[in-house]
Parts: sequence; structure tokens; C-alpha cells
Amino acid sequence: MTTTTFLAESDFVVNIFASVAVLSVAFRAYWSTKILPFAFFIWGSFLNILLYAGIHVRGDRGFINVQEHQAFLDFCRVPHIAVNVLWAAGVVTLVRHFLKLADRKDDHVA
Repeated sequence: MTTTTFLAESDFVVNIFASVAVLSVAFRAYWSTKILPFAFFIWGSFLNILLYAGIHVRGDRGFINVQEHQAFLDFCRVPHIAVNVLWAAGVVTLVRHFLKLADRKDDHVA
């Protein structure tokens, strides 16, 4: 196993594991709270799992034409951007949600 192969496999395993972990926690949180940020985390994690599964399956095909491989990687940028947008939207809306809760709590104290 070369260093490149090891890094590619590690990247796949870490991304799938992290996405499944976020997905499972986000599902539980969404069913309990019904707030939007967890829906963003669910969709982002689901899309990330599909993206990395596709990249992994594509890499297992053996020799691939260089131009075909480059076109595939360019195509993969779109879902990768979508994953980052969904996760960022989840973080931003979750923080805003908790800041609103903190402001309400401060209003009751004063």
C-alpha cells in the first residue's frame, strides 16, 4: 500500500465515519427539537456520504483516462460545495437560535 493509497483510504473512512456520526446525532436532535439547523446537518451529512461513496467506487475501477478522471473530480466539486454550504448554514442558524434563547433568558432576568 502506497502513501497515496493509504491517505485516500483514510480520507474515505474518516469522512464516512464523521458524516454518519453527525447524521445520527442530527436525526435525534431534529426529532426532539424540530429546529432547522439539524435538518441542514442531516442533508449535508447525507450528501457527503453519497459524495465520498461515489469517489471511492470510482477510484476502485482501476485505470481511468486522465481527462475522464479530471471531469469526474470537477463534477464532484458541486456536491462538495453544497455539503459545505449546508453545514455552514446549520452552524450559523444553530448559533443564531441559541443566541436568541440567551437573549430571551437575559430579558427575564433583568
